[in-house]
Amino acid sequence: LIIWRYNPHGAASVSVGHTDWVEVVAYTCKLELEVTAEPAVTLFSGGSDSVVRTWEPATRLNSHLYSHTGKSAGHHGAILCSAYCDAAVAFVTGADDCTIRAWFQPTTVAAAQ
Repeated sequence: LIIWRYNPHGAASVSVGHTDWVEVVAYTCKLELEVTAEPAVTLFSGGSDSVVRTWEPATRLNSHLYSHTGKSAGHHGAILCSAYCDAAVAFVTGADDCTIRAWFQPTTVAAAQ
C-alpha cells in the first residue's frame, strides 16, 4: 500500500502487508478533539489475496505514516470492490467468490453473506 501526497521526491509512505495485488482501498475519517483538531484517518484495503487489512497512523506526530493494525479473512476470491459506510460503521467488500461482506468496526468481523 503506497500513500501518495504532493511530494516531488516520491511517495509519502510505503506500507507492506498484502501478499498479492491490492485492488481496493477505502477510508474513514473521524475528528479527534482530545489533543489536536486533526482528523484520524483509518484505511481499509483488500485485494487478490482475499484479505481485508486495516491501517492506522503509526503516531500522532506523523499521521501520514501508517502501520498495519488488523487482518481479516473471509472471502475465497479476490476482493474487487469496496466502500466504507459511516452509518453502519462498516467496511463493505464484494469479491470474485460472488459474496458481499460487511466488516463491522472496531472488531472487523465479517457479517452474513
